Amino acid sequence: MKRKTLLLSLVAVMTVFMSFYGYNYQDQPSVELRNTEEFRASLLSNPPSMPLAVGDSCAGTGQEKHDDGSLENGGGWNATVTDGRLVMKFRPNSYPWKYTKLCVAMTRLAAGADSLKFDVVIYDSTGANGEPGTLIGTLPNQTARPVLVFNQYSWFSFDISSLAGATVNSGAVYIGLKYDASIASQANKFVMFDETANTVLWPGYAWANTGPWTTAQTFWPTYKSWGMRTIGQPAGPPPGNTTLVLLHDSTLADTPKRKADRDTLNRYLPGLVSGYTVKLMDTTKTLDSLAAYKTVILVETSFDAANVRYLGATARTQLKAWLNSGTGTDKRSLISIGADQAYNYSRSGSGGRDLDFAETYGKFIYRVDNAQSTNPATEGVAIDAGNQRPMTTTPAGTGYYPDGCGVVAGGSVVLYRYTNHTATDTVAAIGNIQTGYVVATVFQDPRYFLGGFGEVLKATVGWVRANGGVITGVNNGSSVSLNPNDYSLAQNFPNPFNPETSIRFSIPSRELVTLKIYSVLGKEVATLVNEIRNAGAHEVKFNASSLPSGTYFYRIESGNFVGTKKMMLVK
Repeated sequence: MKRKTLLLSLVAVMTVFMSFYGYNYQDQPSVELRNTEEFRASLLSNPPSMPLAVGDSCAGTGQEKHDDGSLENGGGWNATVTDGRLVMKFRPNSYPWKYTKLCVAMTRLAAGADSLKFDVVIYDSTGANGEPGTLIGTLPNQTARPVLVFNQYSWFSFDISSLAGATVNSGAVYIGLKYDASIASQANKFVMFDETANTVLWPGYAWANTGPWTTAQTFWPTYKSWGMRTIGQPAGPPPGNTTLVLLHDSTLADTPKRKADRDTLNRYLPGLVSGYTVKLMDTTKTLDSLAAYKTVILVETSFDAANVRYLGATARTQLKAWLNSGTGTDKRSLISIGADQAYNYSRSGSGGRDLDFAETYGKFIYRVDNAQSTNPATEGVAIDAGNQRPMTTTPAGTGYYPDGCGVVAGGSVVLYRYTNHTATDTVAAIGNIQTGYVVATVFQDPRYFLGGFGEVLKATVGWVRANGGVITGVNNGSSVSLNPNDYSLAQNFPNPFNPETSIRFSIPSRELVTLKIYSVLGKEVATLVNEIRNAGAHEVKFNASSLPSGTYFYRIESGNFVGTKKMMLVK
């Protein structure tokens, strides 16, 4: 009875206290530990002790932290928040930089489970006024356990080295957590923060339900820095790496389409090439020495601003000399990507016209500025054979101009064709194999593809290596790790087939996928997929040994996407 009386008295006192300060736990989306009823009550029976940090492994060389070493409070969400995110800005001291680990200090109230489920997320800084912008990396379904009871807290570390967004070539990124809203006890879990008066305020943001992003100090006025730290390392070429990536200098002409091309490349390339150097270019740029590199990957955005439209004459001379320096036992390789390369280097009247660069090294002749605008897609010929990679005529940042080119004889290979042209007509990608070098030219901007650029890049890199090009650090694993921009369903290959064929599809987020086979009369004859799949490119095999010859259809449903294609079984 005495215990009940004491609790009733305590509740009465806390009710008066909360009424005085106007605080209502259920009406506020954000929760600060010191403002929770449970914590206030605990103070009367549990005097505070010094916080205990457990498991901080983000220390040493390559650490980035912005707290002063003490974390006095915590911020989190109550049960009214179904989409809660907490992120902090990280800006490396040198570029390119690869973040390899995120460490987060977490605590909880005594009620509820001692674990929290969430996604680790990375955003770029393209939002208004440098706020979090585009989601560029996700490490899904992480669990922190055990989370200690405040005012003790636990450090948890997460390997983010595999995420494309973890490699930063310029500027800053935001890294943090997205709570799993299905876990009701998230209302009792908090990320620690530093509230020491002399700690320099460091950008932290929070997202509740439908947003927008809000500064952490708006929700938690004493906030100075989240209890988040990172470990990283220079992402320049490790010993033995010899790949250089050339991108337009976005500080000279800051257009959305250039950023979309850059971000698309950054989404896929780290999954294929583990280490490379990124350098910026413009039309007047003299390139740094190329002597240390075996491979150059050049990305040009279609008809960009004049000062970043193409490689200047000096840079082209350097690149040609570098290609010519290769030998039969020490080849050089160039992968050149961009919709207006023929328009820039082969078209009469172009300020960058260089027929030697176009016809000798690229093996292309400009024919048409927009090779396919109706149901646009490329189809693999010498590589990615038979697979169609759909494109959009309204890409991010606009500017849809995929060059159609003729082929110059002498070492040339048709890599891709447009689906409305033959492989001997107006082609979409060309290869050139010579004794001392190999060149692959793709005439589409990366952002044009509806999830298929990762496969195009993977096939192109594979072709270069198969023909003597040296690309170090290549990841030969499954393409499932690639994260597409949109949904896609490829044509099965081979087609016609007997009795087995492969079907590829891509999804932009983790969700339920169904893939079924139907007869020409609409009867379901097989279910290939009926499960939740992670974001990425997937491939499944279909064995029709038990079915008669004829026409069949395969249909995919995922999210709001529905796609159907026809295939032929010939026995």
